Amino acid sequence: MSLSKKSAKNRAWPLISPVFGLFLFFLIAQSLPSSLAAQVRTEDVVYLKNGGMVRGQIVVLIPDSTLRIRILGGTEFVFKWNEIEKIAKEEAAWQEIQKQQKMSAPRRTGPVKYKSSGLMISTEFGLFAGPGGLYSSATIFSVAGIANRVISPHFMPGIGISFDRYVYNGTLVPVFFDLRGDFKKEKKLTGFYFSQCGYGFAFLNNNPTITKYEGGLMAHTGLGLRLYTRTKAAYSMSFGYRFQRTRRVFEKLFFDPWGAPPDVIDLTNYYARFSINLGVSF
Repeated sequence: MSLSKKSAKNRAWPLISPVFGLFLFFLIAQSLPSSLAAQVRTEDVVYLKNGGMVRGQIVVLIPDSTLRIRILGGTEFVFKWNEIEKIAKEEAAWQEIQKQQKMSAPRRTGPVKYKSSGLMISTEFGLFAGPGGLYSSATIFSVAGIANRVISPHFMPGIGISFDRYVYNGTLVPVFFDLRGDFKKEKKLTGFYFSQCGYGFAFLNNNPTITKYEGGLMAHTGLGLRLYTRTKAAYSMSFGYRFQRTRRVFEKLFFDPWGAPPDVIDLTNYYARFSINLGVSF
């Protein structure tokens, strides 16, 4: 028994770990300062006694004799030593122009946009798994759309619909009431809660032995983190616990030489699964 549980966890980790990796990559990318993206580059600058100046790369330098410098584009100039006032190493001119353009351009330093009223529309992608391993029939891959009315940052009632794909047992489409809210008001990174309750409508897969497939009560609750940005988008990651009831009636096919009818099995499943969800809200 212990070996089967261990192997189930090992199978689950390769799919769950990229979800963690994607969220961590996003947080790191958001926190990196923009100055790391640009590296300072320098070039040679030759100041002449007649007041001129040439920027480029020195290719030949013979002290007390001559200097040859190649400018942008490949053209080379040769100067005698007595024509040169001084030689310096400075930041590249094109980089200085870019810096001035950035300083003169309007900067995106607006405040972080929080949801304090109106309508919040969210899309969430989820993976729900539990006892039995990642590849058990109870594993769910889900995508959900949710609309919440923001009465306050702490209280956002709404409705939602999701499409839950069971690995072996078809598709459920829960329609549910959703309640969620942020723990802290007007914080760029804040915790939040959510709670959902509704009914999952069942759709048969291509299994000829199943004669009836019914959905049932769905409940889902959990906690998460939400990251607000200067745009209208907010990103979230949450963990929760989900319950779903289903009922299947199917025939157990077997060959009976005396012509006895097949057994009819009426099976009610109560799927209780841990969930991990990634979402974006507007």
